[in-house]
Order: sequence, then structure tokens, then C-alpha cells
Amino acid sequence: MDKETSKALGDGLTFPLNVFFKFEIYRFQNVVEIMKNTLDDIRSAIKGEIIMTADLSEAINAIFNNRIPKTWLFNLASEEISWMCSSIISW
Repeated sequence: MDKETSKALGDGLTFPLNVFFKFEIYRFQNVVEIMKNTLDDIRSAIKGEIIMTADLSEAINAIFNNRIPKTWLFNLASEEISWMCSSIISW
């Protein structure tokens, strides 16, 4: 956390709920960054600028079938990084 954020929060991080919210925000920002990178890569692969990998193909199929791509749910160590839902709509 940078100094400006820490200063803006003041004593807010002394409350357990605020600490929880801080970690959820970091988690959400991480997932949004992964989603952005995946969608940018899909766009580039469709244009032919990069090679269509198996992961990108699986992500396209998952989105088409209203499922959440596995790269948005789990990291490389198979740890859950996102929220488990049955479809993109409920996610």
C-alpha cells in the first residue's frame, strides 16, 4: 500500500472489517488485471498478431459457453484467486 492510500485511510485499518475490505479490493484488482490481459491477448490472437494458445482457446470457449475461464479462477499453483460461480452472469 502506498503512502497516500495509507494516509487517506488513517486509522481505518485498525478495524477488522476495513482490513478485510482492503484485501478484497486487492484481490478484485488482481482478477480484473488478469481478465484485461486475457481479453487483450484474445483480441490480438484473433487479429493474428500473436499465436492462439490452448489457454486462449479455452478462455474463448468458456466465455462463449457462459462459463468463467479457469485462468480467471485459479493461479498457476491451482490456488483460488477469484470467486467460484456457475456462470459469468452470476460471477
